[in-house]
Amino acid sequence: MNKSLLLFTSFSFFSTHPMEQLSHDFSIQLYGTVLNINKKHIRHIAHKVDLIILGKHEQQLLNHHHVLNKYYQPGITTLSNQIFYKDPANESDSDDETYKPFTEENRKSLFAYGMTKQPDQTIIEITEPCIPLEGWLRDTVTDILTPHPSYNVERVTTDGKGLQFMFFYGDPAITEASKDLALCYDIALHKGVKEKCKTIGITTLSADVGFPREKATPIAMSRITHFIRNNPDAYERIELCIKKRSELKSYKQFLINYWQKPCLLYCAHKDENHFLYNIPGDVIHCILQLMHPYTNQ
Repeated sequence: MNKSLLLFTSFSFFSTHPMEQLSHDFSIQLYGTVLNINKKHIRHIAHKVDLIILGKHEQQLLNHHHVLNKYYQPGITTLSNQIFYKDPANESDSDDETYKPFTEENRKSLFAYGMTKQPDQTIIEITEPCIPLEGWLRDTVTDILTPHPSYNVERVTTDGKGLQFMFFYGDPAITEASKDLALCYDIALHKGVKEKCKTIGITTLSADVGFPREKATPIAMSRITHFIRNNPDAYERIELCIKKRSELKSYKQFLINYWQKPCLLYCAHKDENHFLYNIPGDVIHCILQLMHPYTNQ
């Protein structure tokens, strides 16, 4: 077992290269692609990347659009030539970890104090899921009010009828929006490849327009790591710009877990004294997929 431990230590060191440069930064190398997590706004790293991906709904609000489209098709991309963002002097609540469904108060918060930046890089806006507040539900036991979200969206149906309006409320709203959020990351990453960009910066999509951040993190990371695994030469570097302390912690933990378990199993399989030694390699591969379903989607 000492051999396994040695192999695991060596394999982890050369495969992951985790580097915590600052308390607000975390970098790791996956399959040759540097994935850098920054707790800062995309405008601060715009000069470091070839392509910038932004959420269209958030940008519309920061650009003084009073209302969002009530029905929309997620994943649609459009080119832009500027970044809209909230005045840093009015971002005092940026460390508030409380989940807030999208309400009129959120709209006013984004709408107010808007600023703009016009970088030289290519900018693509993608229509991300927006989760408005439908109302409040009172727990009959605890008497606590909880938000009741809604999700109204246009989707192409499988029965050949084309685009149709769809309405979801409560837990199904988050479930369905999660599917579309994953789709948005897939589209954005493939769009960068089509634009022949080698470095890309992405903000946390949907998190500022009602989607729970703790649910957005695993979706973002699962789609990004899946893409890198299947397209190891697509990007040299991916910059992820996040806003909350909890996001940075969640992103770091996801990446650490992503490598540690497969590395441990791989090293055990290579140790002739371990009971896994004689198990066929394809069985080990299947076990890895079960341990990390994110890499198999």
